[in-house]
Amino acid sequence: MKQLLGVTGTPGTGKKSVAVELAALLGFTSKDLNVLARELGCAERIDDSVVVDTKRLSRALRGRAWSGVVFHGHLLPDLFRDEKRIDYVAVLRCDPSILKGRLWARGYRGDHLRENLEAELIGVSLSASLRSFGASRVREFDTSQSRPREVARAIAEGYKSRRSLQAGGWRDWTTHYDSPAALMSLLSSSRTDSAFI
Repeated sequence: MKQLLGVTGTPGTGKKSVAVELAALLGFTSKDLNVLARELGCAERIDDSVVVDTKRLSRALRGRAWSGVVFHGHLLPDLFRDEKRIDYVAVLRCDPSILKGRLWARGYRGDHLRENLEAELIGVSLSASLRSFGASRVREFDTSQSRPREVARAIAEGYKSRRSLQAGGWRDWTTHYDSPAALMSLLSSSRTDSAFI
């Protein structure tokens, strides 16, 4: 058995912190997909952004014999699409109002902030993971109030028991915002709105 796990999610959900803890718990190695993209020559800086050639990186990753690895990054579903070697995928989720504070602290503003909040609100990473890996290998974990080690323990437990089906279905953050005003407040670029109270 190859023992390959994936941790993915919207930026700010805790992928790197959780993956490092998870790898330590399982005795695996943690591999950051963005770092691998740079190391394998599949990323280039264009203006203020780093652009990853996902097709090239996917080929480079498939061409290697991996074992005992926790891959982490938001590109996971794009890079390992239909990849049977990935045993288990943890999609990290975070309440968008909490995520907004995390992203703001990282310097996200304007469209960049709004796009990531919208992606988390509608579950873009979850949807992509379900398409790429199927529901039997995907499970979501809420990082809104949990420490990375707690989340890593829950993922390790799910991986070891191969539990993947979600009790009660998949998380839907849109039900937390009962009015257009609440959604507009969440998606505004202002740090001082009610989403932080």
